[in-house]
Amino acid sequence: MTVEDGGYKVSVQVVPQLMENMFLNIPADWLNKTIEPFLDTTYGMIVADLCHSLVTDTRASYLLEMRGQFVLDENSCPLEKNFHLLGFHIDL
Repeated sequence: MTVEDGGYKVSVQVVPQLMENMFLNIPADWLNKTIEPFLDTTYGMIVADLCHSLVTDTRASYLLEMRGQFVLDENSCPLEKNFHLLGFHIDL
């Protein structure tokens, strides 16, 4: 996942369990399954609609709980930056 604010972009690693929680507890192996036999709608389409609504609502804000790990050289310049998403909440 990539988080962006202005000109800054940060790549964030997200564990599969958290992704399932964010996307209505739909497991990844269900994405190609249809919801009902007579409908062409798949679980993947539902997740795609949810992703679209999350990124297109400019009035919404979200609270991300993250853990960062930095590896610095001898001059304290960052060599490596790793971020992990621990939680995702709608900021009310």
